[in-house]
This record gives sequence, C-alpha cells and structure tokens, in this order.
Amino acid sequence: MQEVFRGLEPERVFWWFDRIAQIPHGSGREQGLSDSIYEYFRKLGFSVTQDQHWNLIIRKPATAGYEQAPAVILEAHLDMVCEKEADSGHDFDRDPIRVLRDGDRLYADGTTLGADNATGVAFALSILESETAVHPALEVVLTTGEEAGLTGVKRLDFSSLKGRVVMNLDCSDEGIVVAAPGPRWSGWSLQASLNAPAESSNSTDCGCPGFWADTAGCISAWAGATPT
Repeated sequence: MQEVFRGLEPERVFWWFDRIAQIPHGSGREQGLSDSIYEYFRKLGFSVTQDQHWNLIIRKPATAGYEQAPAVILEAHLDMVCEKEADSGHDFDRDPIRVLRDGDRLYADGTTLGADNATGVAFALSILESETAVHPALEVVLTTGEEAGLTGVKRLDFSSLKGRVVMNLDCSDEGIVVAAPGPRWSGWSLQASLNAPAESSNSTDCGCPGFWADTAGCISAWAGATPT
C-alpha cells in the first residue's frame, strides 16, 4: 500500500482503494480492473463470474446463524469519470491515478480521483474478505459503464441472482452513499423564480437561495437537479 494511505481506517478499504487507483478503469476501459478482481477472489476460492462486458458477480455464503436470512446484493460500479487539468500529461489508458493527501483529505494530482466509485467497490470487497463480519449470503455485483449510461448493468444477466434486498454503494461529496437499488430516469422541467433571502433556512452553503421539491409514492430515489 502506498505511503499516502498509511494510518487511514478502515485499513483494508484503503488497501483496496489504492489497488483500484493503480489500474486504469475509465468507462469502457474496465477490463484490467475487472480481470484483477476476478483473479484475486477466484484464487481465494470464491464463486466468481465475469461476463463479456466485464461485469462481476462474487458470492459469499452466510455466516453461522444467518443461513435463513434473505440474501443481500451489494452493488457498485467499476468505472470512473476521467477528467484532467489542461496541463496534465496523465494518460487514463495507461497511467495509475497519483493520489495525494492533505491531512485527512485525499485528492489526485491534476486528475479526477475516481472515488466515485472506488469507494463503493473498496467497501464491498472488504466485506467479502472480512473474517469477522456476520452477514447473510452476499452477492457483490460490480458493473461497468455506469458513468457512460449504465451500459454494463443493462447487459447484466440477472437470472442467477438470488438476492432480493439490494444495497447500492456509490459515492458523493457527502461520502459513501447507500441508496436505491437502481435508477429509473425521469426528467422534469420546472420554471421558477427563486427569491429566497440569503438568511433563509433554505439557503445553501454558498449563500444561494435554495428550494425543496417533495415527492410521494416512490419506493426509493436518487435525484440530481441542474439549474439552467
């Protein structure tokens, strides 16, 4: 593990984060990372399947006392958004992500870090490896092409999955997010005049006026709003 990760906890999560950062894995270029994870867990004796789109399904039996509990699917995506500063010579097809640290903050040297979604993948794989965690049967599903329109999960064969409880592990500015099992896209176009004063409780951290949009009747949701 690189020195930049020393002392960070959970140690095994950051060990996986480091390993993921060393292998290029932009959208459409996830094969190397997928192959690496496949071989790692296959050698440990796990049941692992990899399809032609580099999606992975890794299974782990329930621990003692949880054999009758419903199986749980942990889902995360392998790909990352590849952006860099104009003067960066980084090649996302060949170069590892150079991770830097400032206190408890990790960032990349002139590029995107790939925490979305190396964080979710690292947590899922750490749980698989754990010899102390108690859990029902687990199915870790790692998909490709999430950042490019969910291309991997759209081609995933769901027929072998036994779990009906899904925890989607993704990453945002708030950290690791346990969210909806999968997206259903709905686009809304709203016209509004936002005149809330800066001192309003609905103001955002930047001092801009904020607003609430409430929905009802949904089982679960993830939402993003882009003002235009």
